[in-house]
Amino acid sequence: MRTSNHILLGLIWLCVMAACHRRPTMDFAAIEAILPTRPDSALAILDTLHTDPNDFTAKDRAHYYLLLTEAMDKCYLTHTTDSLIRLSADYYAAHQDNPRYAKALYLQGRIYEDWHRNDQAVACWIKALDYGKDSEDYFLLFRIASRIGLRYAYQDDVDQAMIYYAESLRYAIAANDTSSIAYAHAYIARVHSLRKEWPEAEKAYETAIALAKTSVDASDALQAALKEFIGILYRRKAFSKADSVIQSVQTIPAFQLDGPFCFVVGDYYRHVDDTVRAIPYLKQALQLGNLYTKHSACQALSYIYKEYGMKKEQKAYERLAGQYADSIKSQEVRTTFAPIADYGQEQIARQSDRKLCWIGGLSVGALLLVGGLWSWHRRHYLLRLRAQVERIEILTRQLRELEEANIEQQLKPATELLERMRRHEQEKPLTESEWNALFLLVNYRQDDFFTRLHQRYPELGEAEIELCCLLRMGFGKNEEIATFCNITSSAVTKRKQRLKQHLYVAGKYQKPGELEAFIQGL
Repeated sequence: MRTSNHILLGLIWLCVMAACHRRPTMDFAAIEAILPTRPDSALAILDTLHTDPNDFTAKDRAHYYLLLTEAMDKCYLTHTTDSLIRLSADYYAAHQDNPRYAKALYLQGRIYEDWHRNDQAVACWIKALDYGKDSEDYFLLFRIASRIGLRYAYQDDVDQAMIYYAESLRYAIAANDTSSIAYAHAYIARVHSLRKEWPEAEKAYETAIALAKTSVDASDALQAALKEFIGILYRRKAFSKADSVIQSVQTIPAFQLDGPFCFVVGDYYRHVDDTVRAIPYLKQALQLGNLYTKHSACQALSYIYKEYGMKKEQKAYERLAGQYADSIKSQEVRTTFAPIADYGQEQIARQSDRKLCWIGGLSVGALLLVGGLWSWHRRHYLLRLRAQVERIEILTRQLRELEEANIEQQLKPATELLERMRRHEQEKPLTESEWNALFLLVNYRQDDFFTRLHQRYPELGEAEIELCCLLRMGFGKNEEIATFCNITSSAVTKRKQRLKQHLYVAGKYQKPGELEAFIQGL
């Protein structure tokens, strides 16, 4: 009788422990199917599973973290950790699953790109291309090559940018996707424009637009190519061709205007003094655009009504622009979805949260004389786990220190330039490469000032951006600014007045040093 009781208690104990250690195999196929077109729905489903992902098998956990990171990326949520996707990447690397390893590396690069660690991002993507080259996921390979090309284009390394944009075109053709092919031609056109190869740029943009017109699914690519092409034509003063391009869009039956495109067209007409056509487009941008587009459209409309002396309308749009600016500022910190910050901490938290379950299992197991052994094992396991977490934190801190040292090395030429400027040893105007280096330095040293300035005041021109960066770095004297910008002191005064208008502080800050103080507070 006692033997059967012991057997019964043993079975009960095993059931309890099994309940605490269930390791189901999840089917993520349905989530993976809707993720490309409905990432918000996929993220909502994944969110319901994130309470205890350690109940998954190792394979499912890797797949879960991969899908979760991809859904967050497609929903434009801020990434707060790369721990999850690294775990996923490590699993696929160990199991030689090259296609999914390539996707994990791509997503890891996207996180680093969001964190402005562009060197690490590009390193991940180049590795991802290598591991994914034998797969048939041409859409992924297209995205990877495009992102690499974009990073090189931002660094003005146009030769490398062209290499990877050409590769992205090859993958887009392999995918047989019209939208991707159109995007790839637009990217190539962008490099030609950076090289000032205008005929080649125009030809590539025209190819992108012609391709995008043939497919309803390529509407986004069409509008992206049109916006860039119109900007190029405006800078080249090819107004009649720009008008022809805009008018040709109206003949496309399935073409649906979006807010940013309406703003680009409306602002183009504003700059060529065709306000009759500018105002309807800008008002349409107000209806269709996001907060940034609406803010820019309101600014453009206020400029138009100011030129016509219509103060009531001008003030109304200025107030509305201010309201949109406040809304943008309040949403600068996006909602984040970070189920677990670090896997080691996750393990410790899991052990703590399930204490009651362990107690129940161990109380039954105590009748079988195993409770003491398990307690000893658990205590030593947690000690080892905490030691692992501490080592991970130390390594992470060391890596960040190395990254900082690497960034400082990259910024060394810009730092030396800034020192020469402050010692009044820079007696020549800054070259284009020197301005780019200075912008990078200002952005890094001044809490993303260059990026935030573009987001908050997208209508600022290149000359005004240069002036803002100089003022931010402490150069307030007109003579200094005139030397660096290759203009006269009187032109600097006019530029400051124009800057005040675009910053919505015209009439304010008339005393010396007030504008500089305002720029320092942005």
